[in-house]
Amino acid sequence: MAPDDRTLTRVAIVSWALGAVAAAVALLVATRWTALSVASGAALATLNFEALRRLGKRLVVPGRGRPAIALVLVLKVAVLFSVLYVLVVKVALDGVAVAAGASALVLAIVFEGLRSSLAPVEERA
Repeated sequence: MAPDDRTLTRVAIVSWALGAVAAAVALLVATRWTALSVASGAALATLNFEALRRLGKRLVVPGRGRPAIALVLVLKVAVLFSVLYVLVVKVALDGVAVAAGASALVLAIVFEGLRSSLAPVEERA
């Protein structure tokens, strides 16, 4: 596994963990519906990140044009927003809680960036 792959894998793992913690906290301090909303947002953001990571890796292969992958990326965005619409409008999940859950991915990226920048040079590669 390349260094970049390890970093992105750690981001995904931390995002899943933060999403689980956020959902557990929401379950303790709010309703089950809010906790489900937080968990849904965290899961959706992390799954979207994983899909983007895998498709992006195929898109930037040197020496090979991949217009089909670029089209899949566009379709992925359409699916993401469709799922968000269904969750928030049709299922009536709490939109703020969904966004709060999705922020687990942002925090995971920040944590991994800090961890990487504070690590000794030998461990960064």
